[in-house]
Amino acid sequence: MSEITVMVGSKIKEYRVSKKLSQEELAHMANMHPSHIGAIERGEKSSTIDSIHKIVNALDISFQELFDFESKPEIAEDIYSKKLYSYINTLTPKDQKGVYKAIKMLMKWKENE
Repeated sequence: MSEITVMVGSKIKEYRVSKKLSQEELAHMANMHPSHIGAIERGEKSSTIDSIHKIVNALDISFQELFDFESKPEIAEDIYSKKLYSYINTLTPKDQKGVYKAIKMLMKWKENE
C-alpha cells in the first residue's frame, strides 16, 4: 500500500460518509462492485483513473476536492444548500421566482406521495 493510495481511499470514505451513503450505494452509483469500493477505501487497492472518475462523479465532487488532503468534506445538507444558493444567485429575479415556484410545487408533490 502506498501512502497516496491510503490517502485517496480515506478521502473517498470521508466524502461517502459525509453524504450518508453506504459502500453499496456508492458502488451502485459508480457502477462498481461494493467490495472494490471497500478495498479502495481501506487503501488495499490502487484505483485506475477511470475508477476514480466514476467515484468522483457518483459523489458529485471534483478531482480537486478529492485530492485536497488539507480540507474535510462538508455534510451533505450544507453542500446542496450552498450549491442551490450559488446557482440561484446567478439567475435574474424573474428566473429566481420561477425556481422558487418549481421547488414549492415539488415539495407539495412530495408531501402527497
